Amino acid sequence: MMNKKNLIYNILFALPFLSVNFNFAYYNIYRNRNFTYFVFKINICPIFYP
Repeated sequence: MMNKKNLIYNILFALPFLSVNFNFAYYNIYRNRNFTYFVFKINICPIFYP
């Protein structure tokens, strides 16, 4: 398990990536939901689970 300090640093590091990914998913939500979910999972999972 990660301690609190590493978790805070991880969240701070992931915030710009999260905002970019959420905007990208919102832009693509009318085109292909499975594709947005795939991009969302690919980009966010390695940040929180390195």
